[in-house]
Amino acid sequence: MFTSKSILDSFTFACLVRRCAKKFDVCGLRCAHGGLLVFGLGVDSICSSSLVSAYSKLGLVNKARKVFDRVVDLDLPMWNSMILGYGCCGFWNDGIRLFGAMRNIGEKPDGYTMVALLLGLADSSLLGVG
Repeated sequence: MFTSKSILDSFTFACLVRRCAKKFDVCGLRCAHGGLLVFGLGVDSICSSSLVSAYSKLGLVNKARKVFDRVVDLDLPMWNSMILGYGCCGFWNDGIRLFGAMRNIGEKPDGYTMVALLLGLADSSLLGVG
């Protein structure tokens, strides 16, 4: 793909990133991430959201947060991806904290945000919390 004459865009990379996550291919994901940076698409909303989701699915939530923190103009899908990533990896407290930060800057949650929060709070380890 990199050696062909095809023009690579954010949608191509988003599909590649999603495929790496689906196959649990950390090495492939890192290569795709590098390709995004080389082609100047690293801060694109579509690609960044895909990277956050992929890193989170692979349990690399710190890496997902680094991608999230480098995005200049955070949109709602980006917030949702990171909140869901925290929840799916068991970091429900960080997800709630991020939700609060999102609300503090005036971003309005949608149905996906609520689902992301609820999925994070559905962890059986929280039964003792109440």
